[in-house]
Amino acid sequence: MCRKPWHTTRGAPFLLGEIDWIEASGNYARLWIGGRSYLLRESLNVLEERVREHRFLRALRNALVRPNGIVELTYAQSPAGAAPRSLHV
Repeated sequence: MCRKPWHTTRGAPFLLGEIDWIEASGNYARLWIGGRSYLLRESLNVLEERVREHRFLRALRNALVRPNGIVELTYAQSPAGAAPRSLHV
């Protein structure tokens, strides 16, 4: 796991291992750490490349999670088949 601290948009330090999950928020990414959220000035697409080696996966169109942090993932039926609908971490 990466031990080098990262910093939020406002400069608050955090470690990658502290992140519960990440959600898209326009051109920013919202990091969820211990029930609180922090903005990071990176798009989810850019951030996905940076955290992939640390076991984060795209669970929904707008969310990155660690597989061991997923509590429930529900699906909705569509003409194209089942598609992820909601995520609980």
